Amino acid sequence: PFGSEEKINIFTKVANNGSSDACYWLGKEYFNKLLYDENMNIRRWMDVVPKEIQNQMLLKEYQCYLLGAQYNKGVLAGLCQYEVAKIYEEGAYFGEYIPKDLNKAKYWYTMAYNNGTMAVIL
Repeated sequence: PFGSEEKINIFTKVANNGSSDACYWLGKEYFNKLLYDENMNIRRWMDVVPKEIQNQMLLKEYQCYLLGAQYNKGVLAGLCQYEVAKIYEEGAYFGEYIPKDLNKAKYWYTMAYNNGTMAVIL
């Protein structure tokens, strides 16, 4: 199931060995923990999940993308870089403020583009 502890544990082990791909999927799993309930039904998580838990999961998602972007190893490295760039472009608050930083956004968009991530040019 999406967001399962088993998947998170597996992706965490692989991510800790330098895999951007695992970091990307780990980030998605943290988001899925918010999106789906234990029966795999989509929930309106903004209404039912406490704000503190939302912030924890979204911060973990961002940290996974950032680690994958920094590893820069694997097919999904560019997608990690793209996700990080989007966060820096807008700024975000996940219980911890990630300030808007257009220089960092440009850096990560450039890295994503150089890794062949087509989303950057769309």
